[in-house]
Amino acid sequence: MIKETSANENGRINIMLNYGPLGLVRATTHHIHVDGMSIDTGNISLPCHSEVEVTLSFRKGNKLFVHQIDALVTDTSQDKTQLSFTNLQEEAIPELKAVLESKLPTYQ
Repeated sequence: MIKETSANENGRINIMLNYGPLGLVRATTHHIHVDGMSIDTGNISLPCHSEVEVTLSFRKGNKLFVHQIDALVTDTSQDKTQLSFTNLQEEAIPELKAVLESKLPTYQ
């Protein structure tokens, strides 16, 4: 099930991609779920089947959470890129679900 992010007083989700040929790329999310995410990379186009490392960071209260997840670009269009997570660690799943349930907003 896809969950859309929305406003919350606890903070924001920061998204950074590490894509080998370009280096670090900032992104904003359209949708995020435990299997992957839909993102906007602005003017940067990522080819289908490219491997990227996604870094999600956010604050809850005074605590900073950072997760790095490998992903594969499964679809790309002018305004959206679809990513499928390829190595989500078991210990990250409960925290990712907590992020989705808290509906933290995303920003560039």
